[in-house]
Amino acid sequence: MTAASWFDDAKQVPVAEIAVNFGLDIRTKYGTSGFTCPLCNQDHSDGRPSGRIVHRGKGWRCWRC
Repeated sequence: MTAASWFDDAKQVPVAEIAVNFGLDIRTKYGTSGFTCPLCNQDHSDGRPSGRIVHRGKGWRCWRC
């Protein structure tokens, strides 16, 4: 297996699957999936998750940190 093929295979794994394997609690509301950011470990002041799964499940972003 070459480095390029390993990377291509890894890009096919949905972020939500990886997040669950790392123990993050994925919460979905109104079609948006989110979680408490593992880097800042905080949510928004209104209780919404700070981490969001974006790019049709291929990426994530924290809207707090």
